[in-house]
Amino acid sequence: MFLAVAWDFGSYPTTTVICSFLVALAFDVHWANQRSSFLGTIETLPLLVAQNEGVLLRKLDQAIVTNDYGAIIADSTQSVLTEFRNSCGIAVNDNKITKINKIILFEAQRLKNERKNTGFDPEILPTDGFEFEHWVAEAFEKFGWQASVSSASGDQGIDVHLKKSGLKVGVQAKLYSKPVGNSAVQEALAGKVYFGLDRVGVLSNAGFTPSAKKLAQASDVVLMSPHEIPNADALLLAQA
Repeated sequence: MFLAVAWDFGSYPTTTVICSFLVALAFDVHWANQRSSFLGTIETLPLLVAQNEGVLLRKLDQAIVTNDYGAIIADSTQSVLTEFRNSCGIAVNDNKITKINKIILFEAQRLKNERKNTGFDPEILPTDGFEFEHWVAEAFEKFGWQASVSSASGDQGIDVHLKKSGLKVGVQAKLYSKPVGNSAVQEALAGKVYFGLDRVGVLSNAGFTPSAKKLAQASDVVLMSPHEIPNADALLLAQA
């Protein structure tokens, strides 16, 4: 689309007319490229949100802190959205950020509603560790996994045994009030050897310490939150 510039060029030198036309043309091309880039960004947002669903939903849930009366006392949603945009390479002008953020939040809420419709809600967890293990097993089953809980006396580092696509996976399920440390990763590794598993992971509602993350990365142990169970195929099967 070219700019319609109603100028009378009759009194201007030819070179001036040509230069003015080229400037207008360059502006149109620049505007068209920006518009095309912005529309392309919007089109890719649903896919980016879906690919990062577990982490994004967890961080958005954690962004809002309420007191005992239910009043919001802290809200870091904007920081979460900024981190998501930067991590996914979503570069937009400041005047487009509000629209981009609204689309991200809309897609995140849509996915959350879809999960709740299947009976999966990672925001409502049991308060007992044993019940949490059963909750984890049932949650995996909702997404096509075969799941069974180990006996309390002989879990050998694996709380939940999973099967899918011919692969055997073991998961440590930790219901903690603080980040999980190295010991859980080490237990999962021991369980992998003991049971001859293809892949192991540690699932925690409270995150992981930096040292646990380093050990897990070095030893190929998957660290997960309950929010990431719907995407477990990509996490636990892709590199098994």
